[in-house]
Amino acid sequence: MSSVGTVTAVLQSLAPQSWYRSHQAGSALANDTLKPQAERPEKTLGEKLRPLITSFVENDLKYEPRPPRDTTALWKAADEYASQTGVPREAGSRSAKIFQTGVMYAACCVPRHPVDVQVYVVMYSWLGLLLDDSAAEHEDDLGRPAAADLHVLGRGPANFIVTASLNFLNSNLLQTGAAFRGIAATAAANGNAGNPNNSGRSWARYVREKDGGGDAVAYFTFPKAMYPNQEEYLECIPDLARYINLANDVLSFYKEERAGENDNFISQMAMYEDKDKIAVVEDLIEDVAQAVERIRATIKGKEPYTSAVEDHILGYVAFHKLSPRYQLAEVGLGEETLKVVPK
Repeated sequence: MSSVGTVTAVLQSLAPQSWYRSHQAGSALANDTLKPQAERPEKTLGEKLRPLITSFVENDLKYEPRPPRDTTALWKAADEYASQTGVPREAGSRSAKIFQTGVMYAACCVPRHPVDVQVYVVMYSWLGLLLDDSAAEHEDDLGRPAAADLHVLGRGPANFIVTASLNFLNSNLLQTGAAFRGIAATAAANGNAGNPNNSGRSWARYVREKDGGGDAVAYFTFPKAMYPNQEEYLECIPDLARYINLANDVLSFYKEERAGENDNFISQMAMYEDKDKIAVVEDLIEDVAQAVERIRATIKGKEPYTSAVEDHILGYVAFHKLSPRYQLAEVGLGEETLKVVPK
């Protein structure tokens, strides 16, 4: 089977069909601060998140907008491969939109990788997001076995990617069932009175580690042909995986909250810890910032591994800002959309 392989085959078998106000508005807001507290309108979700995310990406991550890259070669290669999978991808369909998101991910986060490795990342992202968005509709398809060759990433990383992918699939299956919903309902009903030590929150963290695919995505950073010395990067993998999962929670929270999702990690932690969701976002930002600090300390001075990690960390922010999927432009946090489809 093709080297684009192991988890692409697994997932393919499962895939279903800063401040954006004007100066005048700013003046109005300044005047509004003179009003008594009771007269001020409640802040919108965007107004609450904008300063938090701005500080997070600019101060904690040291993010600056990155020049767009030409994605023509990547698109053509990924489009050709995807056309051979048999997965539906009609123009305008959800699958087609998510495929573009996968191309954007590879272009932003692993820009120096050879095109064949980028295509693997596209395929994994596309099929994984398809499943993540609609696991409940395809519960019966989640157990299909598959195997292939991931030699482009190295034997050890390939094995970790396979196990992380199985965890991803199994946790998505679990979350479609009555047992998972029953646990959430029990925790909500009991509250802190029934769970005074917030003991159940370890379950929420456990599920997030499994369903985020962070381990797999972290290893995408280091294909063996470019980064042959695993001793240079292995120590940063746990925190890089943590970053992938939790930064996504922060940067996708606006989209998910607008959609009324209550089963995501932030909602689960708010329930277990009896906190406002925005307070949980603040906690995650601190957690992610500390993880990135450890990553950078671990990988410092180890070129080209250092640049690969920085590409992924900062490219991950760009990916969320550029992608229409995350709707950050609605709150003044987006950037001009990367054109991934050649004319």
